[in-house]
Amino acid sequence: MLATAGKIWTWAVSNGNHAEYVVVNQNLCTRIPDNTDIKEASFTVLGSIALHGLRLSETSLGSKVVVIGLGIIGQLVCRLAEAQGSEVIGIDPDTKRTDMNANFYTSVEEANMTNVDSVIISAATSSNEPIEGATKIARNKAKIVVVGDIPLNISRNEFYYKELELVVSKSYGPGRYDKQYEILGKDYPIEYVRWTENRNFEAFIKLLSQNQIELSDLL
Repeated sequence: MLATAGKIWTWAVSNGNHAEYVVVNQNLCTRIPDNTDIKEASFTVLGSIALHGLRLSETSLGSKVVVIGLGIIGQLVCRLAEAQGSEVIGIDPDTKRTDMNANFYTSVEEANMTNVDSVIISAATSSNEPIEGATKIARNKAKIVVVGDIPLNISRNEFYYKELELVVSKSYGPGRYDKQYEILGKDYPIEYVRWTENRNFEAFIKLLSQNQIELSDLL
């Protein structure tokens, strides 16, 4: 999107409607830095979905993270988790996706991974396999974050004995679907909500501008 402020034109990214011209408030867009490829910047909205899911996992440097489902969102989750210094394993039954990385596998059995700190599910399927696989490999008191569209037929015993935590991610983050935030432009105070929808946009585009994540192969 090419945006204008007075007489100054700049490239911006937004999750506004798909149209030749759109008008959105400041909470739904952010400027693309001059040193950032605009094609890679087009991933910002999807990247914010991935980023919010990763934030909910509460992982950090050295954490073991498994991502189940390696479509675009899953690929972005993997790259963001690697950028924060986590040990990342990807799972997807599609060999075209798993061939992209030596740490990608077609099943949790093939990955042979244990003591996982967090499992992030970005798959879209009617199968209960992703949540079942996640409960198998998660360590005690681990967190499972659901970003994708899957059934949640969980085993109470698995969650009970491991004291697992299940979180369902809501899109880009705080502010999503809130009329006061998205339509009227009322921001949340940063001291109470550190990472809003818009601040996730800004964080993702900053990672791109600083070359901390590489997306050219996904174009």
